[in-house]
Amino acid sequence: MSFQPAASVLLLAFLLLIPTANVPAAALPPAEEHWQPWDDNGVEGWFAPEPKYDDGMTPAPWEDAFTFFRPPAGSLGWIVAVGDNLEFEKAPGRSVRFKGVTTDKEGFCPPLEKAQSYANILRKYGYNEVRFHSLCDALLKTEGSFAGPKGQQHYTLPELDPDRMNKFDKYFAELKKAGIYVRMSGNNDIYWSPSTGARETEKIPRLNNTQYIYDDKHQELYLKSLLLFLNHTNPYTGLRYADDPAFNMYMVVNESSLFFNDVKDLPEFYRAELQKKFTAWLTEKYGNDAALREAWQAPGQESPLNASESLAGGTVVAMGPWTAAGVSEKDRKRATDTMRFYYKLETEWFGKVRSAIRGTGSRMLVQSSSWWGPSSLQEMQTASQAAFDFVGKHTYWLSPSGGWTRELARFSNEPVERHPADHLLLCCYQHVAGKPFNITEWNFCYPNDYTTEAAVFTAAYGALQNVSATHRYVVNAPELVSMKDDFFNVFGSPAGLAVEPMAYFLYVRGDLRAAPVIHQTALTEAELFDPTRGRQDRWWAGNGYYPHFGGQTMPRDAMIVGGVRLSLDPAKYPALWDEKAYNAARDAQAGTITSLTGELVWNANGGFVQAQTPKTRCVMGALQGKHENGPLTMELSHAYGVAGMASLDDRPLETSRRILLTLAGRDRNTGQTLESAVSSNARASGRRRFRMGQVGVAPLIEEPVTADFSLKTEYSGAWTVLPVDVCGRPLADRQRTLTAADGALTGNICNRDDKALNYILTVK
Repeated sequence: MSFQPAASVLLLAFLLLIPTANVPAAALPPAEEHWQPWDDNGVEGWFAPEPKYDDGMTPAPWEDAFTFFRPPAGSLGWIVAVGDNLEFEKAPGRSVRFKGVTTDKEGFCPPLEKAQSYANILRKYGYNEVRFHSLCDALLKTEGSFAGPKGQQHYTLPELDPDRMNKFDKYFAELKKAGIYVRMSGNNDIYWSPSTGARETEKIPRLNNTQYIYDDKHQELYLKSLLLFLNHTNPYTGLRYADDPAFNMYMVVNESSLFFNDVKDLPEFYRAELQKKFTAWLTEKYGNDAALREAWQAPGQESPLNASESLAGGTVVAMGPWTAAGVSEKDRKRATDTMRFYYKLETEWFGKVRSAIRGTGSRMLVQSSSWWGPSSLQEMQTASQAAFDFVGKHTYWLSPSGGWTRELARFSNEPVERHPADHLLLCCYQHVAGKPFNITEWNFCYPNDYTTEAAVFTAAYGALQNVSATHRYVVNAPELVSMKDDFFNVFGSPAGLAVEPMAYFLYVRGDLRAAPVIHQTALTEAELFDPTRGRQDRWWAGNGYYPHFGGQTMPRDAMIVGGVRLSLDPAKYPALWDEKAYNAARDAQAGTITSLTGELVWNANGGFVQAQTPKTRCVMGALQGKHENGPLTMELSHAYGVAGMASLDDRPLETSRRILLTLAGRDRNTGQTLESAVSSNARASGRRRFRMGQVGVAPLIEEPVTADFSLKTEYSGAWTVLPVDVCGRPLADRQRTLTAADGALTGNICNRDDKALNYILTVK
């Protein structure tokens, strides 16, 4: 994720895409906010789990069920794209899914003595891939510093830093031994030294990397850095990175696109350079002003060229993306040509990077970016990605805004299960038919109080939509911390970690099946590049981070019924809308939506989602009440989180001898409180109306979950119940026995009694 204040961007998107009330801005009074305690700050009966730290030396008892990704990574050859799926070249016909985590900053280069421990810890929670973010920002030498636009920044040289590379090499080797694959992003927000010949780099806004798409010097520096890395031999593996299939995927740039980043934000040198290229492209296409004017002329409209514009003078303006997204009919053809020009620049640059990678002999899959564009430009940016090996997006459920500190952040504090038409996986509407789709970054962010189910939710609907890889952002060091202090760190949430093994079984093991495609939007090339296309069908997604992921013409909850795709080849993948199947999946009276696979049921009235597969059965969301799920019935206490069972011997639960039981509620800092805003006008109301009251202190405390359960089973007699701490270490002193009789294993378990969130149920 890019750490940029999102409020201004979102406001602009809102103004472009949503009709505003007919009220003059001056007439709107400033918001008068009055803060009051949130009515659910009570934590009576909550408990501190144990322990607080994991040294990575004790394997978790569920790890032996992580069967497909046997170490070392790369032993099944290169990963290959086959239609919508990823497969290993030595295991054809079986699709694979990568459940990953993104790391940045010092997460690239842990101390040598920590490398093995960190790799073991990541594997313990079912992570089979790490995305490193990003190469140039973390592994190159730096020299000097300067007061850049965001404070003190480093100049970066196109030369690998020996000390940092040694640490990365060691970490990579340990990840590989653990069966964990590695992918990487190329750059994020580096600044090149003037000694490299790059111009005015200190004036380039942070996170606007569009200059690479058209500036020869930036391209030269980037490619030199990339080739240095790919040709580097890791002394711990004996392989160049170009030769190692454990290094399996690469993204050229993080969160940057000409369909989003307006070049007007760049220094004059780069604006002028882009303008020259635009003039040359128009001249080649049209030849002269008269032909250009005729091509851009809209019927009944005034001249499309201003008096000061001419090809000879190089003054025909290239539209910025946000202007193009809201363009009038008069300038529609100008906008269309500008977007085609941007598409050409992007695909040429990203293609140049892929060619350089292939030139080293590497066969890793290449992605361009994971970014977006406003309104109809979203699909243009997706089409630019689709020219390469796979497509990816970033998406966050109710990401905070207002400042990247706990004290400044404003957030919505709502559970995803209450919003069946507006949730994290709206990005799946950009899944291009015939291409693997990745969610390169995702998260449910603290301080939102409803984050425990994040991994299981993403696994469930990622599987339903046949997402090939998901990467939770972000962890710098995979060590448990004693209190929550970061918006994104999953290792700050014992409850969030406790559900990760269940997410692995649903997603990587493949307990949940991909759904048949229920809706497919098909765009011809002309439709794709029409900036006015579909404006009337765009809707405000409202999840607080990506309003642009509104569907075109399908109902917003179609993707929790069946697969949704964007077709850029209508002849091969024609438009599709199975309205009959969609309607059959919805029960308005019960408030449920059942997936076409029958394995996921979204209960909007109850505020929970139920996964019901032969090997894994669970409920996520509001837990209170009786949940009947095939052979498993659970009566659960008032709590919010995840409760359920997963087979550890790869059998249906009824015939399984070894089962993982998870009971995880919410977690908070001790003394943490939230506050809700009330106001005297409408402007202060809405989604982001919460803030942190008291941050709280260590230790983290957990919401208790009690389960009265009954599981149909073939095995009578004594079953051992072994509590396991959040690090996967057995709590043998708390082991006890339950007895199965008359074809059912019954019991009552409260996680508070054992200070544990997971249990291993075993029968001899």
